[in-house]
Amino acid sequence: MTRRKGNGLGGVLAPALALILIIIASSGSQLQNIQAAGSNLSNTPGPSAGPRMVISGDSVYLVWEEFTDSNLEIFFASSTDGGTTFSESVNLSNTLDGSSNGPKIAAADDNVYVVWQDTFPANDIFFAASTDGGATFSEPINVSNSSASASPQLAASGDNVYLAWEDSALGNPDIFFAASTDGGATFSESINVSNTTDGFSSTA
Repeated sequence: MTRRKGNGLGGVLAPALALILIIIASSGSQLQNIQAAGSNLSNTPGPSAGPRMVISGDSVYLVWEEFTDSNLEIFFASSTDGGTTFSESVNLSNTLDGSSNGPKIAAADDNVYVVWQDTFPANDIFFAASTDGGATFSEPINVSNSSASASPQLAASGDNVYLAWEDSALGNPDIFFAASTDGGATFSESINVSNTTDGFSSTA
């Protein structure tokens, strides 16, 4: 089933809410100048929300939610000069229908990892990776494949990537986990860590 589309921006759902980023750079213990004061990274007529940011060396990586073509999408932008300038934003989720939300991001050297919840065709956890500092990304993959997943969390160390999320496919919400040792090219089979038989579990 084809579920992806181009990166173009289309109709909007609400008045503009620009995504504004202020980055403070530091060198040792000395606080340096504000590198990008009030930089509008999304710069679209639709609302932008939920930014998440990670820093690796002089590189700054940012993801957020963006309304475009009546869908909620996950967008990404990067800076290689400490936030002085940023790349053009890129649509990572490209959802044909439904919405993508709740992005999380991690970085290790030039590896950049992004995870989010996607509601098409059902609620699942999707993941994309870059090995060149965010210049290009892999095609998103469905990590949970349960149709009842939400609230992803992400951590990384080098080529090791760790994902956790809430999953209610078995009835009660449980915490599931999957890991990759090859930079997100493949993931282990997900395991139920909480195994809740009464009540529910949720990610922080």
